[in-house]
Amino acid sequence: MNPVDLPIVVFYNVENLFDNQDDRSIRGDDAYLPDGELLWDANRYEKKLNSLANALSLFRNEPPGLIGLCEVENRRVLEDLIKQAPLSEKQLTILHEESEDPRGMDCALIFDPAVFTLLQHRAHLVQVPGEKYFRTRDMLEAQFRVGETELVVFVNHWPSRKEGEQITFPRRKAAASLLRKRIDEILAENPLNNILVMGDFNDKPTDKTVHEILRAKGQHELKQGDLVNLLIEEEKEDLGTHIFRDDWMVFDQLIVSQGLLQGRNGLEIQKINAFILKDERLFIKRGNKTVLNTTYAGERYVGGYSDHLPVYLRITVKTKKA
Repeated sequence: MNPVDLPIVVFYNVENLFDNQDDRSIRGDDAYLPDGELLWDANRYEKKLNSLANALSLFRNEPPGLIGLCEVENRRVLEDLIKQAPLSEKQLTILHEESEDPRGMDCALIFDPAVFTLLQHRAHLVQVPGEKYFRTRDMLEAQFRVGETELVVFVNHWPSRKEGEQITFPRRKAAASLLRKRIDEILAENPLNNILVMGDFNDKPTDKTVHEILRAKGQHELKQGDLVNLLIEEEKEDLGTHIFRDDWMVFDQLIVSQGLLQGRNGLEIQKINAFILKDERLFIKRGNKTVLNTTYAGERYVGGYSDHLPVYLRITVKTKKA
């Protein structure tokens, strides 16, 4: 039998996917209300959902089978999202946990249970030494059965750089250290375990947090236990998934264990590569510049998609030889 290709796997920072109802338990949604400063009414909310569902249909004209998301407010927005065509063509399942992020932003997974059978999951609280009361998005971990083997998936949204890269570095260091510790535990059980790490790291593949602390490297510099960053070459080619202070950055990344990359435990990465989705509909011209087609330009509503590009890969199930 030939290897079986699974549906596309995607990570997407969906840029402030708020509903238009007031959640009094958080203070970050005040602008995203019908009478808030962004006038976030039902029409704008529905347009956002439709745009995101369309963006998630641009992968070879097929809905993805596993979608990692960040910047989602709650479970309701996820339920509304999977009702949109073409996502509604599949019976998708939601995995979401509320975090203590002050803006109400969470990580989540949407998946096709006919392909990915959820075994267990947990949300990890990121704690920063010296900042007892600092809160950010939880790191979501999910263990799936796929075919005859298992796959562990982590969804991340590391702390922002907005207050300054160096000032906020300890926060991303804490997130990287937590993730690396958990991965070490999984690899200690079996060095060939299949691990997929996805997220908006707010750092580039060659930055210290990703390259040295998480130990996510390029394929030609690997040592035992290192992870493989499938988008490190895109950084070297000056590509990006997000514009930060007028520069393109590969903040959104797909990282895998060596066992998964090499197909040593039932699964492998097709073409041992991942990609940035660069569909022209996700961009817009502003003056002489090509920029991302976002929901807002500052406080001006433009009704686009997101301030990040999706990243994706395909996993292949390796069949056992007779």
